[in-house]
Amino acid sequence: MSEDGVPPLPAGVSMAVRKWDVIDSLRRRNSLKTFVQILTPSTGPDMHGREEITRFGSATTLMYAVDRQRRDRAAVRGLPTLDELEASLRARPLHTDMVLVDCWHSQDDTVRCISMARSMLTNGGFIVVHDCDPPDRATSTADPEGYYWCGVAWRGFVDATAALDAEAQWWVVESDFGIGVIAIPKPSLRRTVGATARRLAAPLRRGNRATPGRRVAIPPDHDEAWDWFVEHRTAVLRPMSAEAWLASVDTQNPLDPLDPLDPLDPLETDSRALSPTMSGG
Repeated sequence: MSEDGVPPLPAGVSMAVRKWDVIDSLRRRNSLKTFVQILTPSTGPDMHGREEITRFGSATTLMYAVDRQRRDRAAVRGLPTLDELEASLRARPLHTDMVLVDCWHSQDDTVRCISMARSMLTNGGFIVVHDCDPPDRATSTADPEGYYWCGVAWRGFVDATAALDAEAQWWVVESDFGIGVIAIPKPSLRRTVGATARRLAAPLRRGNRATPGRRVAIPPDHDEAWDWFVEHRTAVLRPMSAEAWLASVDTQNPLDPLDPLDPLDPLETDSRALSPTMSGG
């Protein structure tokens, strides 16, 4: 335990690359203008006021609270529920270039928040998902039991990526408890970029990729699900080491390790400023 009360990191966890590093690199390389982050009071609070976020032309925070947070913290009871946040976005849709999903780490919340993020990327862009690569069983409990908690965000990430269109790409940087990146091509490039990606990545993906639009059969039992994750982690997360990510940034090729051609075509962006629907501190 450190002097400030923070326990040591679990074995094997790297912090060489942080989620805000990935966000900033994708912004710079792809000329992204607008940013939205979906947080709860206890997941993603370190994103408030980050300098990397201020570099976007417009940044919006969407914060909600789950029942447990409302019960334990009176100060957050005025925040919307996830149901209310979804209803707000249906009434007042947002359009953005990038979304950070650092939501409550349940399977259901992660799937729903990635779906919300996907609906905002009407012109292509990126979804960054935090805490989707837990280092051990202790950090992957259904409910928070320690200082470091990834929950079962990995299950939501696997479900959501398995249901993506074939043109979408994803991978997970092996740092900061797993930084998932989902790249959605802009509509005008989806056919050509998707074909290129599938051709280049075919040897790697053969037998590894879930069929788009079909749910992955993860066992419902929590312990069995963890054993399944350990066995299938490489296939479903497509992990990329922190060193490989940093090297790709140095070579100006951070978009997709499976398709080196995509980063050369910056995504078209919608520079229309966003109006915050809901925010929290």
